[in-house]
Amino acid sequence: MAHRSERLAGRWRTRCTRTAAATLALLCVLAPMHRPASALATQPLWHSTDPGLPMDPQPRSAMAAAYDPDLGGVVVLGGFHPQPPPQPPPPPPPPCDLACTVQDTINATENTVICTVGSPNPGDCEVACCGPPPSPPSTCFAAGVMPYPPVPPGVWLWRNSRWSRLVATAAPGPLLEAAAAYDPSRHEVVVLGLAATPTGGLTMETWTLSGTRWTLRHPATTPPARHSFSGALAYDGATHSILLFGGWSAASLAGGGAPLGDTWLWDGAAWTQVQPAASPTPRGGAALAWDPALGRTVLVGGLTGSQSSGAAHGCAVSIETWAWDGTSWTQFAATVPIGPAPRASASLAYDQDTHSLVLFGGLGPFCNGSDPGFAGGCAALGDTWLFNGRWSMPSIARDEEGLPSSPSARWGAALATEPQSHGVLLFGGQADLYTPDDDTWKLATFTAP
Repeated sequence: MAHRSERLAGRWRTRCTRTAAATLALLCVLAPMHRPASALATQPLWHSTDPGLPMDPQPRSAMAAAYDPDLGGVVVLGGFHPQPPPQPPPPPPPPCDLACTVQDTINATENTVICTVGSPNPGDCEVACCGPPPSPPSTCFAAGVMPYPPVPPGVWLWRNSRWSRLVATAAPGPLLEAAAAYDPSRHEVVVLGLAATPTGGLTMETWTLSGTRWTLRHPATTPPARHSFSGALAYDGATHSILLFGGWSAASLAGGGAPLGDTWLWDGAAWTQVQPAASPTPRGGAALAWDPALGRTVLVGGLTGSQSSGAAHGCAVSIETWAWDGTSWTQFAATVPIGPAPRASASLAYDQDTHSLVLFGGLGPFCNGSDPGFAGGCAALGDTWLFNGRWSMPSIARDEEGLPSSPSARWGAALATEPQSHGVLLFGGQADLYTPDDDTWKLATFTAP
């Protein structure tokens, strides 16, 4: 399992050092804004709950996860497990440039390389005389559908501090990417998944889980196929519906597409696209969660396109914070330039103990210009923030070596409210291009002195 030694190093500590919390003063154009003083008397702390058992779910990213009170645990399914693509054989070295003569020399590590026509190592001659070929620029990861295989079918349940397979009837097949939210109005988990068709196309499937029975729904209208949406599905208490925003359009596995800015509601029987007067700009990889204390569904960040800055190429990401009130979107206005960095594919969930939303990780904006992949050079983030109408950074417990005890930097992780045992549960995600995680973390609280 990936990074097992790192995971086991971050065990729960019974003695914690309180650190000063860095606070961002964000003023919201909406009300209410303030929480009771008692809500601010606790500080959340991460601790590893990874049981390290062979029956843990497979490493994955972009999965569906939701707490189901009827089952008493967090349901996880779908997602993808990245694998390196097959590498073609290297091309033959180019012939030595005719301009390279015996007078052309290069000194490297005290060795002089002389380039001559007919050199037995023409590739070395080419590099010595002409320099290495330029690296292709990196591209934003959402420029096309990610060619990642889905994890094998199967539904997992986190309950009583351990993972187990959920035996259910008519479960979904492989889903390339999936999102889930529990609908308390209808007592069922709603799953929206991206599935491949036999002809190589992509389609969106809507599933509901009631108890241990799955049902594939067949609504007259379904949101168009998309990816980068696994964090952008949430229950909306204002409309008593499931809310979906944005993603990245995906017609086939061949790639292409563009960011989406559509808003959809699922009422238990049908998907309806709404046309609010104001809305976030099109984006994929946004994080979405219902905040019962604010009485609104909150959207954070997202990927809006590609960008370049000097030698770095990558993704144009946002840290905008928006709220959905049931009829329209309204942006929270930042007043000072501190707080969470721009990010996409972050994780967001409500913590009932702190009466705040928890934001963890995600992908930063830039890739290394020498890396043609998106995550191998982009900065995966590992910070934790709270939002209760304003942003704040909580204290993080430290181990005996003084290192923070928290999940490693990652994007695409599942984060779900776990009211039965309090706090939020984090599973999986990945920090680079081909190494997903399979560790499990819990965010608990203690009373600050």
